[in-house]
Amino acid sequence: MVTLRRSLGIRTWLLAPIFWILFVAAILRLIGLGWGLPASDGWDSDGIAPRDFLVGVSKTYVPGDYFTYPPFHLLILTVLTFPGWLAGIINASSIAPADIVSEFIKTPYMTFFALVARLTSAAMSLGTIYYVGKIGEELAGRRGGVCVAGVCALNATLTYYGHTTNLDGPYLFWSSLAILFWVRAIARHDLGQIRFMTLCSVAAIATKDQAYAIFLLSLPLSLILWFAIDAWPRKNMRQVCVVLLVWFLIGLLLLLLIDGAVTNPTGFRARLAFLTGSASQSHAYYSANWNGYIQLLKDGWGNIDRYYPKATAVVAVIGFCIWIFRPLGNRGRWVAGFVPFLVALSFTLSFNFVVLRSENRFLLPQSIFLAVYVGLAIDELIFSRQRTL
Repeated sequence: MVTLRRSLGIRTWLLAPIFWILFVAAILRLIGLGWGLPASDGWDSDGIAPRDFLVGVSKTYVPGDYFTYPPFHLLILTVLTFPGWLAGIINASSIAPADIVSEFIKTPYMTFFALVARLTSAAMSLGTIYYVGKIGEELAGRRGGVCVAGVCALNATLTYYGHTTNLDGPYLFWSSLAILFWVRAIARHDLGQIRFMTLCSVAAIATKDQAYAIFLLSLPLSLILWFAIDAWPRKNMRQVCVVLLVWFLIGLLLLLLIDGAVTNPTGFRARLAFLTGSASQSHAYYSANWNGYIQLLKDGWGNIDRYYPKATAVVAVIGFCIWIFRPLGNRGRWVAGFVPFLVALSFTLSFNFVVLRSENRFLLPQSIFLAVYVGLAIDELIFSRQRTL
C-alpha cells in the first residue's frame, strides 16, 4: 500500500506542469555550474564563495570588525561545507590561522566550497520560481500559479544568478517566501501567517541588507489598503495590531542578534556606515534629483529585455489592469493582488532611488514580482472561458 501511494505520488508530481517548469529551469542552471572550476577564486563579481563566507562569519562577530554583508547565508554555507573545512583544519600543518588559511586556499577546498555555494544558489532560485508561482496560485488558482511560475522561470537575470554565489538570489528566495506568507495572511484572513512572514523577512535582510527595501513600503501600504477595503481587519483590529506589533519586535530582536548588533555593536555600526557611505554613494550612476530619478526609470524600462522580451512589459500592464477591475468577491484576496506591485514600488523608491543604480541585479526584484501580473494576464487572456477576453 505504501509503495502504491508513493508511486501514485511520484506520477502525480511528474504530470504536474510546475515539475517540468522547475525541471527545465534546473537544467538551465546546472549547465554552467562548473564555469571557471577548478579554481582557488571565483569569477562572479561580489560572489561570497569560495573565499569570503568563512571570513565573513568570523568578521561579523569579532568585536570591532565587520564584513560587507550580513551573516545569515554565510552561516548556511558554513554548515553545508562542514566536511570541507573540517578536512582543511585536520590537514593543516598547525592550527595557527596562517597555516589553516594556507591549506584552505588550495584548489580542492576552494572548488568544493564554490560548488556547494553555487548549488545552494541554484536551489534557492528554483525556490523563488516556486514561491512566486504560489503567490499567483493564491490569487488566481492553480492554473494562474503555473502561468506565473512559467514566466518567472524565463527570467534571464534570475537564471544567471542561479549560477553564481552572489547574495542576490538567496535574499530574493527568502523575500519571495515572506511575501507569499503576507499575501496569504491578507487573502485568507489568517494572522498565523504573519509569524512566518516575519521570520522569512528577517532571513532576507540578514542575507543582504538591501532586502529591507522590499518590505519598507509594501507592508504598511498594503496594510492600509487592507483596512480601507476589507471589513475583516477592522472588525479584528486589536488582534491584528497585537500580532503585528509582537512579531515586529521579535523580528527586530532576531535581526539584531543575527547581524551581530548585540554581540559586536561597534562593528555593526561600522558596517552600516560603510554601506550607506562609500559602498553605495561612490557607485551612483544618477543624480539625486528628479532628472536622475526619471532617467533611472527610463533606463529600467528600456532594459526590460535583460529579464524578459520587451513585449512582456505590456502584458504586465494588462494583467495589472485586469486585476484592478476584477470582481470584489473576496476583498482580502483582491487587496492581496496589489502586494507584488507594491513590492516593486517599494524597492524602486527605497533602494534604487537611494543608491541611484539600475544594473541587472538592482532591478531583479521588480522583474520577479511583476511576473505575477504577466502570468495572471496569460491565464485570463489565453485560458479564460470568458468569451469577451
